[in-house]
Amino acid sequence: MSVEETIAAAKAKAAEHAASAAANLPTTQAAQGSTAVAAMQQGAAFSMKQMLIGSILVDAWIQVSKFGLTIDKDKGSLIEKVKVSIDMSAIALSYTVKFGKDPVVYRKSYDGLNCATGGTWAEAQAVAQSVDSTCRPYRSADIPMVLLEPWVSKTKGKEEEYKVGMNIGYTTPTTGWKHWENLWKQCQAQGLGSSVVEVELGYEAKAKGSNEWGLVTFTLLGEAGEGGEE
Repeated sequence: MSVEETIAAAKAKAAEHAASAAANLPTTQAAQGSTAVAAMQQGAAFSMKQMLIGSILVDAWIQVSKFGLTIDKDKGSLIEKVKVSIDMSAIALSYTVKFGKDPVVYRKSYDGLNCATGGTWAEAQAVAQSVDSTCRPYRSADIPMVLLEPWVSKTKGKEEEYKVGMNIGYTTPTTGWKHWENLWKQCQAQGLGSSVVEVELGYEAKAKGSNEWGLVTFTLLGEAGEGGEE
């Protein structure tokens, strides 16, 4: 059975459970003596802040390998480090599950109740574990940033410049939380927990057996605008 077929089967099973639960909801006695399903409580209206949770608007995403950092899949943009600014109040934190191999599928929740792509977080985890029984949720951060220096790409003798002010993003992978947490703790200790800070991005090459990958590292340079660019 393919990953798509397995996911579809798991979703169908989750839907059956939901229907069964709905059929067994407690009932209340109506005034005329008939039974009626208890009315759902009306929740509070969503605020704009709530609707923006997980909404990261960037022009491109940083990718990292054992060789360094690139913009999306632009191999000509490979560099070792770059300066950016990060608004520490704009980070979207989530729990993520990763499953499947071809393709790899990601599902995440920003509130612990709902899956960002639809359905409940519990259903998303059930689907993931039906494909890979060993997968577990991991902490993740979607980090929007602004370039503070040009990022040059060299491909086939041509140069392209990703300009200062460009909005880029990075999402921490399964093993990438530690570096982000270290930056967050440094900012908290310096009273910059909700500030825009200047950071130098680098990378750390990792290997386990035949598997090789890279992680983005964060070096705090200070509050943006203090002796540097804003």
